[in-house]
Amino acid sequence: MNRRFVAMGVAALLSAVSLVVAGPPASAASARPATVVTAQVGGWEIWALHSDWCILPRNFSASLGEQVVQGGTCAPYDFVSSQAGWYHIKNRNNGLCLNVRDASTANNAQVIQYRCNLTLNNDWLMVMQIRVGGHDFYQLRNRNSQKCLNVQGGSLSPGAALIQYTCSSTARNNMFTWEPYA
Repeated sequence: MNRRFVAMGVAALLSAVSLVVAGPPASAASARPATVVTAQVGGWEIWALHSDWCILPRNFSASLGEQVVQGGTCAPYDFVSSQAGWYHIKNRNNGLCLNVRDASTANNAQVIQYRCNLTLNNDWLMVMQIRVGGHDFYQLRNRNSQKCLNVQGGSLSPGAALIQYTCSSTARNNMFTWEPYA
């Protein structure tokens, strides 16, 4: 059995247990498709909807400023609360956060890993978009630019760069999900 399907089953079970114990998250009360959801700290694999590849720093580098790409070997990430619904997306292996290079607000700016700090280009908002195959898919919006994490050019190839780009409710290369790191 595919480990992703096993992980999905475990994640669904944990979600059901958390709903029984803590009640539904605030976003569950709204039926609107683009509601904000809160994330939990854990080791998470982040997957692109359009390609079914996960994200990682190029060559699993621990270097500051390294490009983040999509590929077949996942890196574990934590969602660390920053403030008021915004999160740092922190690589559990090297302690670096997803960041937009040079705090750019332009389309096609590279998404890199960098020191987690209090700058707005380290903050990401998770906005629910669609549900596909039992998974909720989200846009990850950068606080500084209000643009979304995006796989450049909608590439299906491993090694394709992650960038920021104007958010689209129809482009699947700017929608992501996460599941427990295996």
